[in-house]
Amino acid sequence: PHYGFASSPLVAGGVLVVQIGAGTGQAIAGFDVATGARRWTAGDDTVQYQSPVLLRLGSREIVVAAGATRLTGLDPATGGVLFHHPHGGVPGDISVSSAVPVPAGDGRVFLKTHSDGSTMFRLADDAEGRVAVDVLWTAPVMRQTYVVPVYYDGHLYGMNGGRS
Repeated sequence: PHYGFASSPLVAGGVLVVQIGAGTGQAIAGFDVATGARRWTAGDDTVQYQSPVLLRLGSREIVVAAGATRLTGLDPATGGVLFHHPHGGVPGDISVSSAVPVPAGDGRVFLKTHSDGSTMFRLADDAEGRVAVDVLWTAPVMRQTYVVPVYYDGHLYGMNGGRS
């Protein structure tokens, strides 16, 4: 990575989840919070400055993480992959290297995916227990910056390439 590596950890159900970018099958890892033992690893996407988030989907919580090229959903207890969905990013492009998913209510996830725009996704449970992902919209607003937007009361607040 251009400026080193950074990821904020997430605790979900007794598991500390962090994007570690340690190679094939090890982009994201879950560690037991009591012992520090690695419980699982998952994912192959490039990771640089991204952090996972927790999203409530129906009656369950899932971990959502963005890599350089796709959005990934995981079961926090097992690391089981619930979905992979391309978001249009390009590996090595600084514009997606710090993309952090923002839960936006009702199964929606906002992601600043490019230097020229962003995408809103909708996640929904499917019949096989996995998660279906649809693109609700893309827009040339809230371009990728190192500032993570905030969702509050039906609105997104953030930076737009140096302009608020």
